[in-house]
Amino acid sequence: MSLKTKTLTIIGGTAIGLVAVLYLATRFLILRSFASLEERDTRQNLERVLDTLRDDLTALDNTCRGSANNSLQLSTNHRDRPDRKRIHTVGV
Repeated sequence: MSLKTKTLTIIGGTAIGLVAVLYLATRFLILRSFASLEERDTRQNLERVLDTLRDDLTALDNTCRGSANNSLQLSTNHRDRPDRKRIHTVGV
């Protein structure tokens, strides 16, 4: 083997080795970090969605309870009106 061939073989092998080391470092260090970061971000977004749904359900529940109380109060007020009692008594 000539000196030129040996030099190219060593430089080529070194370059391939460095690329392999960089690939493995990227694969195991950086991509795992991104995977855990993405998982954490997904969990936070899911918690935000659940909090929003809880808030919406609470608001809907309060609205329904308020409407039910208003309806009950209106029906109670309507039964207790004096003119209704008079009409009811006259009809008897």
